[in-house]
Amino acid sequence: MMKSLIVASIVSERLLLILRYRTFLTYGILIVTLGFYLMSTMDLATNEFPKIALAQ
Repeated sequence: MMKSLIVASIVSERLLLILRYRTFLTYGILIVTLGFYLMSTMDLATNEFPKIALAQ
């Protein structure tokens, strides 16, 4: 399984370099990084819905 992920990563990287999709990769990395940061701020006390969403 790990070998297939590595091969897929290498192949997709080569295709993106040929097709010049560097801006999409950059924005994708930024979005994933933001998502990981937001997930790291969650803990057991985090509510499913923020209080702002429940206020009317």
